[in-house]
Amino acid sequence: MENLKILEDELDRTSAIDDLDLDDLKAFVCRSNWERYFDEKIVSYPAEKLTQQWERLYELRCKIAHNRTFNKVDFDDIVKIAEELRDVLQKATYDLYNVYVPEEEREVVAESLASNINELYGEFITSWKKLENTLRQKAHQANLDIEKNRRGWISFRQIIQLLYQRQIITKKQYSTGIKLYRVRNSLVHQQDIVYGEDEVRYFTHMIFEYLHVVTQALDKYEKEIFEDTSETGNSMEKDEQREDQEEHGDDS
Repeated sequence: MENLKILEDELDRTSAIDDLDLDDLKAFVCRSNWERYFDEKIVSYPAEKLTQQWERLYELRCKIAHNRTFNKVDFDDIVKIAEELRDVLQKATYDLYNVYVPEEEREVVAESLASNINELYGEFITSWKKLENTLRQKAHQANLDIEKNRRGWISFRQIIQLLYQRQIITKKQYSTGIKLYRVRNSLVHQQDIVYGEDEVRYFTHMIFEYLHVVTQALDKYEKEIFEDTSETGNSMEKDEQREDQEEHGDDS
């Protein structure tokens, strides 16, 4: 989503198709982490082939786990795929220190890795990204002047801090946002901290509730700003009409 926002900004600044650079546009094409950081850089092994073989291994694993029919052809497939992937993954592991991830992409990669830990972690990260992107969009619509950080984007913490400073959200709502932010950071960056299934479900539910509450607060703020602007405009219009009437009265 952050890449899409950057792309939108780039298109807004462009007045002609000739001003766009093809190589720059290719940077926004969706690619897997393997394609971005390993294939042809560390290990020459197509991402599509890796995915197909990994899915085949998982299919065979499920056959064994669920006591389904498992024959010699299946066994030979496991041995062949496992041996081939072992060499590829060992090479990737040995050269892991050569992998370069640009600073602006590190959070995205970290979230992607956390999402793959299990289904519940994935649901939490998906819900978190929806919360973060929705608040960023809402803050923009409300014309809140939020300064971008050194990476050139606006963080969740910056948004709720400004909302609290402007008294758009309460202190309790701000504290809840900070709590969710810390949980997100723990899941993404501190793999030694493990949350139970019920805890992750609870935090995911909290995100949905928080999104609803803060969205309502921002909608209310936008409405109040619109009404204040309308009243100011009407007052100015009345003042102008009164001045016109006074001028015409003096002329007569």
